Amino acid sequence: MTKEFFEEFMQLPSCSKHEDMVQDFLMEWGKAHGCKTKRDGKGNIYLEKGSGLRPCLINHIDTVHHDQLELIEKKMCKKVVWNGDHVTAENPLTGKQTGLGMDNQGGACIALAVVSRLPAVKAIFTVEEEIGMLGIKEADMHFFDDAAFLISNDSPDENRATHYSSGVQLYSDEFFEKWLQPICAKHGVTSFRSEPFTCIKEVRRLWTDKDGKHLECLNFGNAGDHPHSDLEGASFKGVCNAEELLYDLCTSIPCDVQHVSDVKDEPRTWASAASWPSFSSYWRKKSGLDDDISPEDLDDDFPDADTDWRLHDDTDMCQLIFTYDDEEQYKKHKELCEDEGVLVSFGDYRSDTAFAEGELQEMKSAYILWYQLFYDDPTVKTWEQLEMVDDLEDFSDAIDFPLDPLDELYGADEKEQEEKVQQMDFWEWIDARKRGEV
Repeated sequence: MTKEFFEEFMQLPSCSKHEDMVQDFLMEWGKAHGCKTKRDGKGNIYLEKGSGLRPCLINHIDTVHHDQLELIEKKMCKKVVWNGDHVTAENPLTGKQTGLGMDNQGGACIALAVVSRLPAVKAIFTVEEEIGMLGIKEADMHFFDDAAFLISNDSPDENRATHYSSGVQLYSDEFFEKWLQPICAKHGVTSFRSEPFTCIKEVRRLWTDKDGKHLECLNFGNAGDHPHSDLEGASFKGVCNAEELLYDLCTSIPCDVQHVSDVKDEPRTWASAASWPSFSSYWRKKSGLDDDISPEDLDDDFPDADTDWRLHDDTDMCQLIFTYDDEEQYKKHKELCEDEGVLVSFGDYRSDTAFAEGELQEMKSAYILWYQLFYDDPTVKTWEQLEMVDDLEDFSDAIDFPLDPLDELYGADEKEQEEKVQQMDFWEWIDARKRGEV
């Protein structure tokens, strides 16, 4: 992949329900590169080269960056910013940093680079993944009837592969040992994870052959960083490495047979998720936990829970995901959080629908809290009440799509503001904001 092509594609703004510029590019690019092209009624884009059993690539083209909506409306592009090997983006209308769009335009870009190199391949680019995987749920499942296997690049980082997605095993142990493991070892991929929701999982679950078998599905990293934030960027070298891994997979795994297997569920796991500041020092003091936050502290507080600590560099944002092998521990933690009014979502991790609904409810609850704090109005207690409020200037984007609350509060690019926030407890900062000091 050349820097020129990467920049040409990644400069296109996109957000959920507004993927127009990327869709138009894909249709024109496909025709120019000898692909059979189709756009369905939902807006998903299908590209095909060759015939017979072929590798199939799948990536979504929407992002969470709704600050780019005005760019889309004006048919303007983002400014791609190069700092050596590292790439970020700037919104030319505001002069502020905006997300590059690696989740998952980055995966789509890698897929296009590989499509251009293969004589026979299929690719689907879906819409509205970030708001419930709505695109893939309305996609033509017959598109996968002649897919030999399915690959996506819908994870950040470079050394990253997905074993389970929302509790669904994406590929069989036999497929991993025979084909996947040797290729991954060759490219230095050693981190295999259980991930949340992905489009590829939907195909793994929904598509079956005449014997009821499911396609073997693979998901890898695209070398992106700081996903779902204005700081989102990528290592271009890492993007090129991801392309080479994808090309190697497509050319090394034989396509003379369709690789299918039975779907296995991940061992039963209970889980909860919380976004900062649910685990701020304020909450920890209220709940009798240690004042300082650290993964080790949280593991001590809930010894039967496996804590996935996600701390965004350069900000105080974090997301915490607890998983429990013991249902009683899960119930105990849930009861504690509910008693303390903590914004935490709970669900059976194997049930992606229930977990997604819980995560969305957590986001809605967070925005209700933000409104109460901003306007000192404790009477707004439900999402329905919030939608009825006359003055929603600070929450218009949140109503349209639940962005990260901290991005709404102070913006990831305002370094001076960030430093002020990092120097005080979150709740002290809220009080200072009310007084007009920040």
